[in-house]
Amino acid sequence: MPRDVRRRSRGLALLAFCIILLSASAGFSQYNTAEISGSVRDEQGGLLPGASVVVANGAVGARLERVTDAGGRFFMPALAVGEYTLTVELSGFRRFIRSGLTLSASQKIDVPVTLQLGQLSDEITVVSDAPLLMTASAEIATTIDNRQVEQLPLNGRQFIQLA
Repeated sequence: MPRDVRRRSRGLALLAFCIILLSASAGFSQYNTAEISGSVRDEQGGLLPGASVVVANGAVGARLERVTDAGGRFFMPALAVGEYTLTVELSGFRRFIRSGLTLSASQKIDVPVTLQLGQLSDEITVVSDAPLLMTASAEIATTIDNRQVEQLPLNGRQFIQLA
């Protein structure tokens, strides 16, 4: 086989490999989960390491617990879509509870927490929705329900055409 033909076939094989590798990585970037992150501070703005942070989803019984790092930060990855309650506790401070955090697919929200001095029996409850503006990334995500899928104009109803 001539050298030019071998070189061209190697180039085509390398190009095909790169295309397959790039298309596979694009498929892995689609997730059906969300993230909650934030920092825990006191009333004067000082960071509070060692605070217990719990995120719970009552509908499915999921519960994830973390402890804030040396910078007072916490990170809760791979949370299923749904409504969550965030609870933060630290000895010498009032318990902080924020309910009504509704997470949708690929949403990344930042929840700043300010703990007030007090006894452990005292607690602060905040009820609100998750912010609609995601400041962590410029990513856009949405959830398509069954009714929307059924009403899509598809030729032959092939699932590949949904992509």
